[in-house]
Amino acid sequence: MRKYLGYLRGPLPVTHTDEKQGYCRLIYTRPADFKGILIFQLSPGTVASGTKPANQRYDIWQRISYTVSTMNSKYVLTGGPGAGKTTLLNRLAARGYRVVPESARQIIRARLSLELPPRPEPTSFANEILRKDIAQYRRYNAGGDGPVFYDRGVLDALYMLDATPALSRTSISSYVGEFDYNRLVFLLPPWRDIYCTDSERDQTFEEASTVFEGMKRWYTLWGYRAVEVPRIDVGRRCDFILDAVKQASGGLQR
Repeated sequence: MRKYLGYLRGPLPVTHTDEKQGYCRLIYTRPADFKGILIFQLSPGTVASGTKPANQRYDIWQRISYTVSTMNSKYVLTGGPGAGKTTLLNRLAARGYRVVPESARQIIRARLSLELPPRPEPTSFANEILRKDIAQYRRYNAGGDGPVFYDRGVLDALYMLDATPALSRTSISSYVGEFDYNRLVFLLPPWRDIYCTDSERDQTFEEASTVFEGMKRWYTLWGYRAVEVPRIDVGRRCDFILDAVKQASGGLQR
């Protein structure tokens, strides 16, 4: 089911309803080589007819996510810059977990080494991030035991492209469906006490806070459950994330 989980988002045409029992049967045909029928329980009062409006799709998606999200071991850490993601991921790596570095910082570092400006124009930068994020996503599709923690994900690049706007929401929805992560996403809030700039991070604290709020809205829009990581020391932040993953998956493997 994990392979096809992303294709359940978006308008879902109803082919059969049984409102008395509180169930709605939906049929989906993406990707082209797969067709199936699923049964989803609806909230009381939900009208099951026609194409579901956005608020009702969200309700159905939430119910799906709680049922099958444990099958996806890709976890995203996101938020604004300078919130402690890299430090936290380094600690997770030290404990033996697989981590994936942020694409944007890799691109900026490479450009600086060539004595270029840190970033190209926004659309080119976002597209380059997207290409790297997709490559890193696919690198871990071969399997392996235990969770994989990503310093930002494909959705972060799509957020940038939506702001440009260089992609339609239809195209974005297709990407979101293909490159899905565990529904539980970890959001690191702005933290003035640890915030600092460097050669690869030149945003102000206020700009970083704006990015955080945007990421929170963006992941929620696409059906993810954003959990804020507390402003505590990195060891306890690590424990917080691993405990949440353990509860979501029913266990942990390195």
